[in-house]
Amino acid sequence: MVTRLSALQAIFVLLVLSVSQARCESGALLSKLQGIPPCTELLNVARANGIPLDGVDALSEAAKLKPGDSITALVILNQKGKRITQWLLYLQATASQPLAATNTRRIVMHSATGSKHEFVSTPGPVTLRTLGPFDASPRKRALQRQDKTAQFTLDQGFLALGLDNAAVALMRLRQSGVKGSFGFSDRPFSESAIAKTLKTTKPVQLTADEERALAGSVPALMSYFNIVQRTEGLSDILFELIDLPSMWSMLQKGGVNAGFRFVNENLGHGDHGAWNIPLPVYNLPLVLELNKHRALDITFVATAPRPPLLPCAGVVALLAEKPGQKDTYLTLRLLSARRGTH
Repeated sequence: MVTRLSALQAIFVLLVLSVSQARCESGALLSKLQGIPPCTELLNVARANGIPLDGVDALSEAAKLKPGDSITALVILNQKGKRITQWLLYLQATASQPLAATNTRRIVMHSATGSKHEFVSTPGPVTLRTLGPFDASPRKRALQRQDKTAQFTLDQGFLALGLDNAAVALMRLRQSGVKGSFGFSDRPFSESAIAKTLKTTKPVQLTADEERALAGSVPALMSYFNIVQRTEGLSDILFELIDLPSMWSMLQKGGVNAGFRFVNENLGHGDHGAWNIPLPVYNLPLVLELNKHRALDITFVATAPRPPLLPCAGVVALLAEKPGQKDTYLTLRLLSARRGTH
């Protein structure tokens, strides 16, 4: 049986790029992400606790966290019967202590083209406060609200890779009209797989920077979802949205083989004005596959991961939907991003 934690960890073993054609529906995406405002009770609790609810400070060129950097995010679970539940997340960077060289992390990603990409990161200490749940439904329910604080470290070097450059590379690949796929893994690909991929991608002439951007999206996503796992109750909620493969499939394969696949549905430029961001914003959709079964649809809205947007890898919003149940979904959107004053 797959546990919640193991499922979230396994999804980054293989990331596959699909270059099939699809139509963009950015208006519908924006409506889902911004259609529900924070409820009054949540707003009152945030103000009482001095948690900022709006404003994005000027973006910095720095590549590391600064003590006091903070992001505030709103999480909404929309379920059948107009059941709307909200949580407030407040993440803040804290003062770092002298770090040993052994604290440096390295991740190596292999491409199906035969290339290898190495990424390095150092930890950045943060605190994450989770308040909720708050009931925003038309018919109120009795919910037991909690106030939880977790302390951990972010892989700031991996978060700084972001998803924006990967989105640009994917958009160019879509324009090229090439059909096929290639992947990135933590293990080298076979010679036959490499030969097949090189034949498929030859007409595209993928640049080294584009391939590195696509490979770098894997550690960036891993680090982003590390925050999800640290958020009280959020990983459990996300897991409930996953459409698990059949028991027969899990028995046949001896467990669950998981991977992400980029898709073109909703891929494209986002509305940076809607997110109060002075830089280009991109809609980047992925599918979580378990044993080649479509288990979860995820769309990121991302920009450059420059502080104070570094802790969220430049992700300003996320939509997670259970396949075939579009009225049950989870959204996470940025409310505020502030640069520390220390």
